[in-house]
Amino acid sequence: MYEKLNAAFDLADSIRYSGDVRLPFQNLSDFQTGEINSHFAQSGLRISKKLTPDIYDAFQRVFSHLQINPDAITAYVYSSPETQATCFSDNRHECIIWVTSSLIKLMSKDELTFVIGHELGHFLLGHSLEERQDTESEEYLIKSRAQEISVDRIGLVTCGSLNISIQALMKLVSGLGEDMLRFDVGSFLDQMRTQRTNSTMYSGENSTHPTLLMRCRALLWFSMSDKYYKICGNSGGENLNKIDQRITIDSEKYIDGPARERISEARENLVLWLAALASVRDGSLNKSNQKIIEGLVGSEMLKKLLNFYSEQNRTEAIDSTQNKLTEALNHYQRVAPHEATKKLPTIKRKIGVDFKQPDFLNYVSNLI
Repeated sequence: MYEKLNAAFDLADSIRYSGDVRLPFQNLSDFQTGEINSHFAQSGLRISKKLTPDIYDAFQRVFSHLQINPDAITAYVYSSPETQATCFSDNRHECIIWVTSSLIKLMSKDELTFVIGHELGHFLLGHSLEERQDTESEEYLIKSRAQEISVDRIGLVTCGSLNISIQALMKLVSGLGEDMLRFDVGSFLDQMRTQRTNSTMYSGENSTHPTLLMRCRALLWFSMSDKYYKICGNSGGENLNKIDQRITIDSEKYIDGPARERISEARENLVLWLAALASVRDGSLNKSNQKIIEGLVGSEMLKKLLNFYSEQNRTEAIDSTQNKLTEALNHYQRVAPHEATKKLPTIKRKIGVDFKQPDFLNYVSNLI
C-alpha cells in the first residue's frame, strides 16, 4: 500500500513550506487506527457512494488530484455543531478522516475538496507521525502554524481555485455561509496586495493556526509559484524558495518572531545560570569567570548576576544558583522541548570547556 501512495507523498513534499521542517518520525502502535476506526463506525456514518454520494464524489476528486489510492483512506461524517475536519494516522499506509455535519452543510462541494485536501495533507506530510511536542510550548505553536501553510497548499491543489480556497477559509474562520457572507474575493485579494500591513492585523501568536490574512497571503503567493504553475500544466511562475522566504519574513515579523524571541531568552537564561554554577563551583565569581560570562550573555546580564550575589556567601550562592538553574531549565524545556533535548548537552559541554571543568556535564546532570 505504501508504494501505491508514493506519487502522493512526492507531490506533497515537493510543495511543502520550507518553514515546515520535518521532525523525526516516532513509532506508534498499530492498534490505534483500528480503535479510531471502530469508534467512528459506531458513532458516525461512513462516507460512501450509496449513502453520501455528493461527499463521496468530493473525496474521489481529491484522490484523483493527489494520485491517492482510495483504499488507503476511510472517511466518516458525524453530528456536531462545530465546523471541523480531522485527519488521524499512526502509520504511512492509511489514514482516517472525520468531518462534522456542520462543516458539510457549510461548504459547497468545491470548497469541501479544499478542506479534504488540507486534511489529507497532514497525512501525506507525516505530521501525525512526528515526535510529540508539548502542545503549550512556543515551539509547538510555531511548528503547527508552518504545517498549516503546507497543507493549505495541498488544499489549493485539490480544488484548483484560489477563489474557492479563500472562500473555504473565510467560512471556516467565520462559520458563516453564503446567506450571510459576501464572497468578493477579488477585492479582498486586491486589499492584501496594496494595504500597509501592521501587527494588529496578524494577531494570534498563541494559536496553532495562522490568521486568515496570513493564510490567504501565503496561498496567494503560492498560487504564483513555479511549482503550482507546473502542477496546473503551465510554465513560468516565481521560484517557490523565494516565495517561502517572503512567507517566512511575514511570519517572523508578525507572529513567530516574538515566540522565537521568548525561546532565545529562555536559552540565554539557562546559559547564564549554567555559567553561574560553574563559577560558584569554581570558588568565586572572579574577574576571569566574569569575563567568560560576559562573553556568553553580555554585560547587562553579568551586572544583574553580580547584583544577585552581592549579599550572599558561597553556600547561599550555590543553593540559590541551583534553584535558579532548575527554574531556567524547566522554563527552557517548557517553551522549546525539542530544541532543549537537542541542544542541552552541547550547551553544558561548552560551559565545561569555557570554565575548564571537563566533568561539568556529569556534575550538572547529577545535580538536577
